[in-house]
Amino acid sequence: MLDGGLRADSILEPRLQRSHGYLSLSVAARDGRTAIAGWYQAGAAKARAPKVYSHRGLEALLINTSGGLTGGDTLDISLAVGEAACGVFTSQASEKIYRSLGGTVSIKVDMSVAKDGRGYWVPQDTIFFDGAALSRQLKLAAEESAEFLIMEPLVFGREAMGERVSRGRYRDSWRVSVEGQLIFAEEARLDGDIGTSLEGLALGRGATAFLTGLYRGPAMTDKRDALRGISCGEGTWAGASLLRGALSFRVAAQVPADMRRWMVAAYGILSGLPAPVAWRC
Repeated sequence: MLDGGLRADSILEPRLQRSHGYLSLSVAARDGRTAIAGWYQAGAAKARAPKVYSHRGLEALLINTSGGLTGGDTLDISLAVGEAACGVFTSQASEKIYRSLGGTVSIKVDMSVAKDGRGYWVPQDTIFFDGAALSRQLKLAAEESAEFLIMEPLVFGREAMGERVSRGRYRDSWRVSVEGQLIFAEEARLDGDIGTSLEGLALGRGATAFLTGLYRGPAMTDKRDALRGISCGEGTWAGASLLRGALSFRVAAQVPADMRRWMVAAYGILSGLPAPVAWRC
């Protein structure tokens, strides 16, 4: 015990710095193109909008300036696509979720797509390290005539570095609604011995790379069939189904590069656009 009634261990206990970021970005149709209508950023969450000449939409790159996330870090992202606008939202690079020394990474994405708008949430892969703890929440609200695409790639460990994930905690929650009616809800959970879970038949027999996606827009039956026709290499499994007025698809791959190739092909089929600039860098 020290003077003043303070315990020595309360002074010596390290206080780890935490990263917090908030981004609010809205886009609107102007003179036949899509432009930024509102932009607010704080903390580690930033965005940039490079010039795009291959289409008349807007591509926004989301950047986490902290360089990665660990227990206790937070990212809160709000995106809005206005009437008849086209917004493509991706990330500058893979998001890394590092081993937690306590606490859980929290990532929240809230997106809306207005009448005749096209909104695409297509970040690059999230890399989950051994011992990490992650909780993600995604909410999307669209009007009846809106088109939207969600693609969330997830990789457990970096294959090129020989990394394997044995333990950790992962939560993923999706809520997607059209005209206020819930059309898609999902809760994914992996806890504790993740390595053993990934070896099971339900998770792709040792797959370490996963893609979960949802699309709503024109010609969904034809696009479903086209997705089913994308070539899969050995050790990669993919499926696509129509569900409650939306097209749901999933990929499990033992080699992350195979999952990414499938993702690029699917993006072209579903959006009709070339891959985002950041994907090609």
